[in-house]
Amino acid sequence: MDECAVRADAYHLLQQDIYRHLEEAEYVAEDLLEDDEDSIELGSMLLVELSAMIRGMLGLHRTTPTGTCRTCGGPWPCHVVGTIYTMVKDPQRPFVELMRRSAAESE
Repeated sequence: MDECAVRADAYHLLQQDIYRHLEEAEYVAEDLLEDDEDSIELGSMLLVELSAMIRGMLGLHRTTPTGTCRTCGGPWPCHVVGTIYTMVKDPQRPFVELMRRSAAESE
């Protein structure tokens, strides 16, 4: 097995482990998020943590002076930035609804 195949297998295993971890977190969040105060606090902490993770990913995929992604090496905005932007700004996703509610409450 060549070095590229070993790296690809290692990446796949790492990716699957992260996916399982996120799926478990989603399951636990759905199971725990009820109307009691502790569950609401846990949901709030989860949102803060996920937001920090997204900011961290965006921080890694900044543009260089030549207009390329410093992590991917391709044109900026790279696929990672595009995907994050689409998911965060998509009006069909809960994040946009949360922001709408927050804006309505502050009016």
